[in-house]
Amino acid sequence: MDSVRYRKLLDYASLLEKQGNQFESEGEEAEAISRYIKMVDVLLLLTEVAPDYPSWQKFTGKAESYQKRTRILISKASAKSAKHSKNVADPKSQAPVTPTPQMILSK
Repeated sequence: MDSVRYRKLLDYASLLEKQGNQFESEGEEAEAISRYIKMVDVLLLLTEVAPDYPSWQKFTGKAESYQKRTRILISKASAKSAKHSKNVADPKSQAPVTPTPQMILSK
């Protein structure tokens, strides 16, 4: 791979990392997850064309780190979603309404 394409991949990985960190700090887990997954893909591409072992090691380590971070964010987002869905009224799970005398008289 020529140095221009290599540099573009490095810049793109850096951009995705910054965007992911920004979204994560703003509480936008889904957007952060999306950016981190793309970044990991780019880092794995970079491992295939790494010019030396230290570069390969750097890309691999960073990819592993962000994979772990993504898993954690997915867990948090799932827990948040599950908590939200429990708070949403489900007509099937609501207890039946017992009529009060006022309800009967108002009819």
